[in-house]
Amino acid sequence: MDIQQELQKAEQTIASQAMRIRSLEDLLLTDPMTGLFNRKGFRAIIERECERARRGQSHGGVFILLDLDNFGTIIDMYGPDCRDACLRLMGLNLNETVRGTDIAAYLGGDAFAVLLPDTARADIATRAQELVMMLNNLALIWKSNEVSLRVS
Repeated sequence: MDIQQELQKAEQTIASQAMRIRSLEDLLLTDPMTGLFNRKGFRAIIERECERARRGQSHGGVFILLDLDNFGTIIDMYGPDCRDACLRLMGLNLNETVRGTDIAAYLGGDAFAVLLPDTARADIATRAQELVMMLNNLALIWKSNEVSLRVS
């Protein structure tokens, strides 16, 4: 094998390893069920946003904590597969609803969080109400039963 081929092979190996590292980092910071940041990933984002605010690069924002209402009852009635479907539905809808600069996370159990950085004080209540209204209209059909999701 000549030197050019060896260099090309080494570059391919490095690129492949870099992709694998990014994939592992994503697994470390992301919840695989919901596709949202996990607790560790969310904490890193909050620390970054607090640092931005300290440097004057952010005008603050709002942190919204959401709990699924009666989630234990849903699990008891329909089982763990339904629980997983509910969590995936929440994750999908949060991802689609938040702005590109917002951060949504699944904290575990029935808890979700949303960080709305650089949100004007006048817009906070409206954004939070819109988010809760959208999430309170979610439902899925599970074994011929409608399972409605509600958050508080």
